[in-house]
Amino acid sequence: CQPERHDTYRYRLTSYNLLTPTYAGWVVIYNFFHTASTATTLDKVLTMLKLPYAICNFESLITEGYYYVDRTDKIPVLENAGKQLLFLRPRRFGKSLLLSMLENYYDLAKADQFEKLFGHLKIGPNPTPKHNQYFVMKWDFSKVDPQGSAQEIKQALHKEVLDSILTCEARYRSWLPQP
Repeated sequence: CQPERHDTYRYRLTSYNLLTPTYAGWVVIYNFFHTASTATTLDKVLTMLKLPYAICNFESLITEGYYYVDRTDKIPVLENAGKQLLFLRPRRFGKSLLLSMLENYYDLAKADQFEKLFGHLKIGPNPTPKHNQYFVMKWDFSKVDPQGSAQEIKQALHKEVLDSILTCEARYRSWLPQP
């Protein structure tokens, strides 16, 4: 979405931008822009913030310096909410990024990176006892092509699950008992 042009030098975000479902961070930019000095232009604000779009890998988002709306303070709430959780959100609202953040938080293999990934976030100083305690198996069903016959779709699904199992086994081999 484009900012509304007032003159050749100044921009301001309109209510249209606030309602745009592509990135919830517009609200943060809007608040920052309107509290900044009048000399601050939207161009300056946008160059200060490296906004992620279609990035659902938490580790790369943090290590490459993208703007991140910190929701890690909700991890204890999620841990106490129950065993089966269902995240119902519209498209482009960060479901995959949330799962990637949780993957990095709970993954036993990422324990040595905890400070780098979470040290500056709300959960960093006071992590829950469950952080970096689990084997994490990731299934990405977006890799399964829904086109073709039922048998072809079934094969693609089985291939994705098998690939995930093999990747998980290789990742955690040093923690697994050897025959």
